[in-house]
Amino acid sequence: MIVTGIIVEYNPLHNGHIKHIQMARELTKADVLVAVMSGNFVQRGEPAIIDKFTRTKEALLNEVDLVIELPFPFVNQAASVFAEKAVELLSLAKCDYIVFGSELNDIELLKTYSTLNINVDSLKEVMSDGTSYPKAYSILSQTFSPNDILGVAYLKALKNTEIQPLIIKRENAGYDLEISSASGIRRLIQQNKPYQNFTPMEISSNAVFMTDLYSLIKTKLMTTDPSDLSQLGLFAEGIENNLIKQASKHYDYDSFIDACVSKRYTKARINRTLIFMLTNIKQASLDNLPKLNELRILGFNQVGQKHMRYLIDNEVKIVTRFKNMNKTYRDIELKATSVYISSLNPFQQERIWNREFRGPILLKNGEIENFD
Repeated sequence: MIVTGIIVEYNPLHNGHIKHIQMARELTKADVLVAVMSGNFVQRGEPAIIDKFTRTKEALLNEVDLVIELPFPFVNQAASVFAEKAVELLSLAKCDYIVFGSELNDIELLKTYSTLNINVDSLKEVMSDGTSYPKAYSILSQTFSPNDILGVAYLKALKNTEIQPLIIKRENAGYDLEISSASGIRRLIQQNKPYQNFTPMEISSNAVFMTDLYSLIKTKLMTTDPSDLSQLGLFAEGIENNLIKQASKHYDYDSFIDACVSKRYTKARINRTLIFMLTNIKQASLDNLPKLNELRILGFNQVGQKHMRYLIDNEVKIVTRFKNMNKTYRDIELKATSVYISSLNPFQQERIWNREFRGPILLKNGEIENFD
């Protein structure tokens, strides 16, 4: 039995993702396709445009067999942490392969870079003192796409596993009239423009954007003592002082974030800091998280169900009920969900909140069960 793993966000799932799923199955002759997926927030430090269970449903309808949640504290992190923990879950799920997209499309070159003693998170970001890495590494920040940076991070994380990496060439979406990037689709939705040719998902009425959380962000920054902010996740080097200063001057998210971005801090880095602030998670808590030794299942089909039984037989802890999650991760997930739903209408708030406590989605005989 061949088990293939992919690491996804589906923010939203689009035609390019569907192609990736199909090619991953074909390339590895997979019997089981396992996806580790971000929850209600994504790695770039933003709310997912649509909730995780809706995205799970679409994954199952498009030939993913088993969807596993990557816990929030590892999603809302730089590439190295995100990749390391996602790979841990794929290893726990007994995957034989990981398949990921790459613009560079050169697995040997990516492997070479993964052996270098460099911090992959700094291929796009700079060092804390505001200066770049030595010239020998500066070329990487110019030529590596975000997907290739993640690819290097995946390869670094794979070194202590038996999982074999394979890559799929990522094409420029501009050359394919049926494929748009996830960011392109999000822009279309935010601008109330047609997007339906690029994704099977219906999103517009329930979309969540970082702009929707700005009132919470501004209020938190303006009402919290800086010394308390400094204890929260990813706050460092006095960043709280600048965030407070800019929040006092700006009344919309776009102008606020533009004023905050600097050589020292990228937009994604600031966003991740703000998300940890809203969830009120301290850095000390992040530094002392329990070992990641369970798989929280968001959804599965009959093939995925069979693989879950195999994992249970091999003493892998499978969590299908929220109450059975490790308490630390469970409490953190509730905080993240509370923040995520805060800008939605009461009906959607109730739906997403209550859905957190139910079991996984099941695709059985082509029909989705246990979704609403």
